[in-house]
Amino acid sequence: MGIFDSFKGKKAVAKDSVQTLTATELADMLWNSISKLPSDDPGFIEELRSSTELALDDFRNEVTYLLAFVNDFACHVGLEGASPAIRNAVRDAHEARVQSFVKQARCKPMPEGEWMGGLYLTTGEYPEDNHEPIRNLNDRFQLFSEAIRRGGKDHSVGESVGKTFAGLCGTSNIAYIVGVSTMAHKALHSSVNLVRSQAHQIRLN
Repeated sequence: MGIFDSFKGKKAVAKDSVQTLTATELADMLWNSISKLPSDDPGFIEELRSSTELALDDFRNEVTYLLAFVNDFACHVGLEGASPAIRNAVRDAHEARVQSFVKQARCKPMPEGEWMGGLYLTTGEYPEDNHEPIRNLNDRFQLFSEAIRRGGKDHSVGESVGKTFAGLCGTSNIAYIVGVSTMAHKALHSSVNLVRSQAHQIRLN
């Protein structure tokens, strides 16, 4: 072995560790990007919340549920060219983090509402708790998926889920819809870029 061979080996390992992530590490990065927003920018969150009748903790949780959906959608888009094993590993790891939060937050049932064209209208009032946080989260994910379907090619994902989120929170305030739509759009763009940058370099373990 030459005098520099051991150093070359260490350099190669360090380089590899920087360039690749496990599916779990990528899921952690995605989750951390959304779970910190409600506390990192309280002024923005409070400004949005003031257009609704929701308590602050409930509104923060709703924002986290929305951004969790955005991340899941980002995985669907960003991992399109990855192997099924990688796609499933990342989404399952992210889902585990979301579900852990949802159980702790005791995700409430969605306010009852109805579709009026591309708008979902509710009073913003939660029904009686059914003590099924995972089911309640899945109901929200299905609602946002339907919003994207109804938005079609004429509306961005951010705009589609932003309008629906406003209805879910019982408001039709234009400034609110713009604020949420912009937040969702930026979060989606950031998460898709992150996922795509790692799509072909992710390790399963």
